[in-house]
Amino acid sequence: MGNKENEVASFAGKVHRILVKKHGLNSACYLLTFFIYKYCKEVIGIETKIVIGWVNDGTWNGVSSHAWIEYNGKKIDVSLSVTADETISPSGDAVVLDEIIESGSVSYSYFYDVPESAKNTYAQLKKSANQQILNFINSKEKEHKMMKEISRSDTLIDQFFDNAPSSRRYNALKSLVETEC
Repeated sequence: MGNKENEVASFAGKVHRILVKKHGLNSACYLLTFFIYKYCKEVIGIETKIVIGWVNDGTWNGVSSHAWIEYNGKKIDVSLSVTADETISPSGDAVVLDEIIESGSVSYSYFYDVPESAKNTYAQLKKSANQQILNFINSKEKEHKMMKEISRSDTLIDQFFDNAPSSRRYNALKSLVETEC
């Protein structure tokens, strides 16, 4: 592993250890992805790639919107190792540069685009769902599109952090990661 990869891996490991495990930050894939991206760019001086894609936990044919980082084509995803509700979203592997640093209950499959099997699942679900479920699906689709748009602009990422609760703003997260061991 090159020096830059070591720096990225070390930082991602700290994010996992401090923000996800110690502080229990969950349901925060977009936040953690934007944070790792911004920190790597501004502090370490490394360009990473934000991916707003989809994951499947293997328990159904659908997918859920998800975000992760790629560096030199290798995945960094520390956000799935702690989930808000294990019965709804099982914990997944914490992955740093394609290496599992902590095993989860399941190993998620990752997709850049919605696979055909998931499209069929959603089409069937939408036909039979009540209004509350349809509203939830529509809100998640809208959120995915919005996060994808934000991921394309450093200015929008900055606005994302500016509009976050104070404990989830960039400088608050940066301070935690830089000061805690």
